[in-house]
Amino acid sequence: MIRVSFQDVEEFIVIKKFKGLELGASKLHVISVFGEPLEHEPQKGKNYEICSYGVLQIYLLNRMVVGFTFDYQKIHYYREHIEYTPIDQEIILRYLNNYQIEYSENLLLKTYDGNTVSTNDGISLGFVDNKLVAFGLLVLSI
Repeated sequence: MIRVSFQDVEEFIVIKKFKGLELGASKLHVISVFGEPLEHEPQKGKNYEICSYGVLQIYLLNRMVVGFTFDYQKIHYYREHIEYTPIDQEIILRYLNNYQIEYSENLLLKTYDGNTVSTNDGISLGFVDNKLVAFGLLVLSI
């Protein structure tokens, strides 16, 4: 079970770590933290390897973490694997402002029923009905 608190989201935004997971971590570290993935897609050529823990997707290249995404909208499929209460958008944006983290709306990731903002250091935060339902970070190289 993955339990996500406001402190987990805060740590992700400030230092780009999520529940002990960070860019550059090894696949062995991922498995030691989260266990065996529910689903796994091996690396094929230049395509990412994906370890899926339901609402959490971890992307690896050459067995090293290059990104991860959390999507609470998948809760209907993975309810037994997650504990999270979506955080109000206003709280997240106030938090970004308090820590002087620059961000802007990401029109490429805008959905019909929500919006996404991206920080200048590559974090994406997705909101639906003014609640944080998705967040992630993906880099092309480490």
